[in-house]
Amino acid sequence: ELDLYFVENKTSISNNILTDEVKLKQIIVNLISNAIKYTVKGKVTFGYQINEEDKNIEFIVKDTGLGIDEGNLKVIFDRFRRIEDEFSVALSGLGLGLAISKAYIEMLGGTISVHSKIKVGSEFKFTIPLIYDESIPIPILNQINVLNVAVKQNYQTILVAEDDNINFLLIKRILELKKYKVLRAINGQEAVDICRENVDIHLVLMDIKMPVLNGFEAFKIINSFNPKLPVIAQTAYASVEDYEKIMELGFTAYVSKPLDKEKIFEIIDSIFHKSCNY
Repeated sequence: ELDLYFVENKTSISNNILTDEVKLKQIIVNLISNAIKYTVKGKVTFGYQINEEDKNIEFIVKDTGLGIDEGNLKVIFDRFRRIEDEFSVALSGLGLGLAISKAYIEMLGGTISVHSKIKVGSEFKFTIPLIYDESIPIPILNQINVLNVAVKQNYQTILVAEDDNINFLLIKRILELKKYKVLRAINGQEAVDICRENVDIHLVLMDIKMPVLNGFEAFKIINSFNPKLPVIAQTAYASVEDYEKIMELGFTAYVSKPLDKEKIFEIIDSIFHKSCNY
């Protein structure tokens, strides 16, 4: 079992931060993806800290995975070198993503470092300059309201039908912000079985592209024995044909990947609000 933890920043900020959003997201995705890929069991931790004194933001990605020996740490960010030790097969493909991440970090004006130990895990830290956008203040009251809503939420159970580990962990983290209990199905057939055996599921997030049974097939079966169970379709392939099929089959709602946190909360809150009024 693999757990994903998020360490919240202890320093509140009153303004948005200026940086290249696309590059920053790619860096974070690369590092977290690597951490999850090479951690068979244990945990992956992600967090960041605002350092007003040094005028930078420090991001941390830590795992309890395979680890990298001291010799290979010297070339870990070199895209033209490969790791050579007893874990070389398992760690194949690591270098290119790290090389790209390092290049992006340097473009943003930051630095990256790594500490690692074989069979213990790795910790990557990188910084970017702390530059505030003074023209767009963050609405603090809205942040407080969102937190209050999260605390007041009931502990509804949501089944996430998702075969990709990274996608599931990210969705799980989003849903747990509002104290939802999260179950997982790794294919369509498992989603059907869990819904059939567990009457306490309040909502299903159904990935359309899944093995064994795809999301469409799984939904048809679930809808046949529990037509009142809300099912939200989710897919990265937002074609017109898929959208039309989703609507024709009678899914409760539809969201596209990557999930927008506020959008998914808006949909879920609407569904649960309607169910409370029946």
